[in-house]
Formats: sequence, structure tokens, C-alpha cells
Amino acid sequence: MSLRSRVIRNMFFSLASRRMGNRFAREYHERCASQWRSRQELIDLQRGRLQRLLQHALETVPFYRDWAEKEGLSLSETGDPYATILRLPVLSKRGIQQAISERFLSEAVPASGRIPYSTSGSTGIPFSFSVDRSMVGNKIARYFREMTAWGIEPGTRFLKVWGAGRVTTPGTEEEQSFFTKWILRREEMSAFDLDPERADQILRYLKERRIPVLEAYTSTASFLASRIEEIGISLPSLKTVVVSGETLTEELETRIAKAFEAKVLNAYGSREFGRIAFSCPGGNGLHFSMEDFCAEYLDLDPPDPGGLKRLVLTCFSNRAQPFVRYDTGDLVLPSDASTCPCGRGLPLWRTVAGRMAERVVTPSGRHLSVHFLTLLLEDYETEIRQFQAVVDRTDRLRLLVVPTDTFREETVGRVESLLRDHVGEGMGVRIERVGEIPVTGDGKRPLLRNLSGGLAPQG
Repeated sequence: MSLRSRVIRNMFFSLASRRMGNRFAREYHERCASQWRSRQELIDLQRGRLQRLLQHALETVPFYRDWAEKEGLSLSETGDPYATILRLPVLSKRGIQQAISERFLSEAVPASGRIPYSTSGSTGIPFSFSVDRSMVGNKIARYFREMTAWGIEPGTRFLKVWGAGRVTTPGTEEEQSFFTKWILRREEMSAFDLDPERADQILRYLKERRIPVLEAYTSTASFLASRIEEIGISLPSLKTVVVSGETLTEELETRIAKAFEAKVLNAYGSREFGRIAFSCPGGNGLHFSMEDFCAEYLDLDPPDPGGLKRLVLTCFSNRAQPFVRYDTGDLVLPSDASTCPCGRGLPLWRTVAGRMAERVVTPSGRHLSVHFLTLLLEDYETEIRQFQAVVDRTDRLRLLVVPTDTFREETVGRVESLLRDHVGEGMGVRIERVGEIPVTGDGKRPLLRNLSGGLAPQG
């Protein structure tokens, strides 16, 4: 470890943690150590945190308190939190949205202690919720634990091609810039204006600045890989590509690794929770962060022949709005391995499925992704309940929206204009209000359907 990394870990992390009012520095060091504990030690740690979370939820959150009273549920009766949690309902974004949102907020956390967040609507339903400062710190701790596990020490220069500037972060703009740019040496670029010209600029920037680590959405990394193949640029300083936000298939991993001539690492997470699982450095799957979550793997109906399960999570860190038995909408393939050759006691997942957003290349060569659509429509979450983009001809994009009662006529023109600017010339854009988003033959409601036949998704 370099002197710079040691100073950052042992001094600047503590200072920044104190300034932001959370304990991410302490939790970072704890997570770096706990991953090496035995499975039984981790189960004992998880059981204790689950017990405390359930006690907090049943006593201070109106929804869970009322449920417990109705069902005659008491923690003292069972003493086993794993048995107790199974008596609580499985909830989804839709289920929470359909209820009174304040009923899911803890009365023990004052309004001043809640930080508003929202998802980007990757399931088609934008979702607002609250976290507290301890949750923010815990998310940061898990993020840096993963980077350290991969040999990317704090202070290593890296470029993040992402939804820059859209996530709430504590601290002033100057403090954030100082910590992110000068201490962590992380630079950010937007992933949502990608066309061949912009992709080439990013690649030249990586090469000229000799940046060793790239972090990006899976489809963004794939798009950049296609440009590498087309223009023949080499990036000798780039050693690692971290992808997340969408499913990383074996084919995509091979293609990205070959194009960049770099190691490809996968991180699974969400806006609700931050990072949840990360690539085993030994290449044995993804390690699940069981210190901070309890996972349930529920069968599909009918069961998936390949063994995929619905991932239901309980998060221990968010006391402002506890998520208990939360259906993530994602599918995972758990591993039955009791140990990992890398020595970590954390459980393994063989893969995460169902997160790959399609991508359409428009007639003008622009890159249209699900992530652009979800972030664009995040600003209209009070007016649009669900959406689906349909490219049914090479020159036409139809955006189907399920409007709320607050939907405004001027929103149609504004969103259509933003979409036209993004897709470029040669493609018409039209918004259609519908009562329900239609399903495909397999019962899914993909956010981006390419039916044109001429603009097949790349990557």
C-alpha cells in the first residue's frame, strides 16, 4: 500500500467521516476485517443486527407495528429473528407506493435526520424514500471495502462514467470536490450523452491521463469497447474496468476484457442500498455483503429451470425507513458453496440476472439507453407512474406513459423535446398516454423494447 493510501485510510477518511456526521471510516475498517471471518461468525453477526433492526421496526415504524399487533407478533415470543422475519410481508416498490408513505418512516428518527433519495426507476416505477446519515456512511464503507478487495486502494486515480451529479451527497460542493477529486482522485463524466464522438473523447482522456481504473454502467463499458474495436485505440495504463447497474453476461465480460485488455469486475447494487455484492477477486462469483443484509431467495412461479431466484433483501443500516423483506425485482443464482477458495467467509452468488438494459443506436448514431430514460423521467416521478420506450420502426420512438392525476399537458412537449435532442435527427418521438404498460410474451415489462429489427442492441 502506498503512503498516500495509508494517509487517506487512516487520516482523511476519519476527518471526512466526522465532517459528514457518520461513521463510514470506522465501518470501512470493520468491513475490511469482517469479510475474512468464518461463515458462522458472520451468521452470528448478521443475526444480532437483524434482531436489532426488527426490534426497531416493530416498535417505531407504524406499518410494522400495526402488522405485528394484527398478527400477534412479538420478538420476545420466538427469540429467533430468522423465524420472526418470515411472518412479515414481502414488499415491493409498488406495495410501498400504494400505502401511505409516512407509515414506513421510523418515529424514532426526526425529519431533520432523514435524507431524501429516489430510485431512477429501473423497474419502470420511480420510487422516493428516506435514509439517515448512518446509512450514507454504511454505503460509503461498503463501496470502499469492495474497491480495496480488488486492489484499488483509496487514492488510486479512476474515471467514473455514470449519472454524475444526480445522487444526494452530504457536504458543500467545495467539500465534495475536495474529497472526491483531490483525496480520492476520482473524476466523473456523464454516461448519458454517448455517441461515437463522445465515446472517443472519453477513450482519449483515459489514455492521455494514464488512468488505471474505469467504472461505468455495463452497457456504457460495452459501448466504449465497441469504439475501441472500431478505432483501434490502446489503453496501456488501464488495468481494471468495474461495471455495475446492468447484468454482466459472460459474453459481455469477455468482449469488454478483450477490448480494454483489462480485468473486468462486477458490482451489484441499487439506489436503495448501495453496493450489495461484488466480484470475488479470485473469480469465484460475487460475494454478498451479509454483514449489512439478510437475503432470501424465493422461487419463481413456475420455478426457473436454471435455478434463478427472486432476491428479497432486508437492510440493517437504514433506521429512518427500514426496508424489511424488500423485493428487489432482481434475480440471482446463489451458490451452494460453503466456503470460497479466496478465504472470505461471505456467501457467494454465481450470477445476477435481469439487470441488463437494452441499448438502441439511433439513425444519427446516438446511444439510447434505459439509464438515460430513467434519469430523465426521474424529474417527473410525481406525474408519470410508469413508462416504456418502444422503438417499433428505425425512425420512430414511442414513449408510453401511465400518467398520475398531477400529469400536466406541458410535460408532453417538454419530455418530447428532451428526447428529440438526445436521439438526434432521423428519429421521430411521440408520447402516448396509456392506462397500463403492456407485457411481452414472457410476462415482463421491459423499459426499452426494440421491435424495429434494424436497430439491434449492441453489446
